[in-house]
Amino acid sequence: MQFSKKKYIIKLITFFVAFFLFCVGLFIKTIHANNQTEMISKNITMTVLTSVTAGIDNLCNSFDKALLLNNFSEESKTIYANSFNIKNTLYLSDHNFINCAIWFSNLSDYAKTDMTDDQKNSDYYHKLCEARKLFISICENYSGSQSLKKIDNFFNEKKDKDYYKQKLLNSENEYAVLKKQITADHKEIDIYAKKIIDYPLAPKQFKGSYQFPKSINYSISDSYLCIFPSGKTLGRMASAINKSTFKESHNSQNDFLSKYISEYAYYITNYDNVYSYENDSLVYYIICPIFSADDSAITNYNEPIKLAISKHDYALKAFDATKYLKNHLNLFTPKTVKSTKKNIPLEIKNKNIISKKTVYINDTVFQEFKFISNDSVYFYLLNNENGNTLLFTQKEYLSYTNLI
Repeated sequence: MQFSKKKYIIKLITFFVAFFLFCVGLFIKTIHANNQTEMISKNITMTVLTSVTAGIDNLCNSFDKALLLNNFSEESKTIYANSFNIKNTLYLSDHNFINCAIWFSNLSDYAKTDMTDDQKNSDYYHKLCEARKLFISICENYSGSQSLKKIDNFFNEKKDKDYYKQKLLNSENEYAVLKKQITADHKEIDIYAKKIIDYPLAPKQFKGSYQFPKSINYSISDSYLCIFPSGKTLGRMASAINKSTFKESHNSQNDFLSKYISEYAYYITNYDNVYSYENDSLVYYIICPIFSADDSAITNYNEPIKLAISKHDYALKAFDATKYLKNHLNLFTPKTVKSTKKNIPLEIKNKNIISKKTVYINDTVFQEFKFISNDSVYFYLLNNENGNTLLFTQKEYLSYTNLI
């Protein structure tokens, strides 16, 4: 009987030992499976992050090219494809990159437009440059969920009211010159808006989202106006309801250019049509004011005024005089011109000279010679002060003068 009890005790102990070993084995197996799952998840996430980093780098390169040319028509399709692929790639990861996916989805939607919004282009470009740095850093020093939270926070567009108020305050501080200018009467601006938008009644006013400097915004149908009271700076999008009614008296692009300058840039008395180019159905013009110094006419490249006119009905589609208006409250005092001679330098004397004039770039006065060589346009600059010379292709020159 005693022997039988011992036998049952031994079996019971053996059962518990076996059960314990089974639990330990199951526990170890679970840990091993979890480690394998985490490793697979990490590998997938790293693959996604690497792919996204490469896509962001491609986007930055596309923006670099487009901004250099001031034309997104060639790169918009590439930008759309890369941003769309990045958005889809993010869904392959186990982590929910919701903020990141929304941001790239918005970019792909914007890339389907003509991408002519300079402010949006600048904002997207700077965000992409910062994102490229962030993703490269994370790929080099990946730290699990902590790294993924950085990405979520970086693309989180939700900001509180104080953030926008501070952003507005900082932006307005950059417009100190405009603040000193005389503010137009509100009724006068209403009349101005009616005239611009070609509408008999005052268009509907609405508040914009933290514009700077503070502006009065109007909209009717497919037209939108943003007028800054200080200096009457005008921003215009879309087109007026009534198409242009001036075809009888104005039958060329240049006629309408003169008309719009006299209406919206009435504060300049003399100007030089520096550059123009066509893009889709629009013709873009860059004009610069001419001032006098030492009995010489000098074209001021620091204060370009830009217009876009429809090729079909000659309607004004865009107008920007910000650089001019920021400078002018009797604050603009150009440097004294030491020499106004326009003798053609020997090195380009045998070239096909198209034009020669005196120009003002930054704080320096130059003699500008435009000539053709081997069917290409070049610009030759002669510094009035020290006699130094510079030679540019047309594309390089437009970039050097910050005209585009």
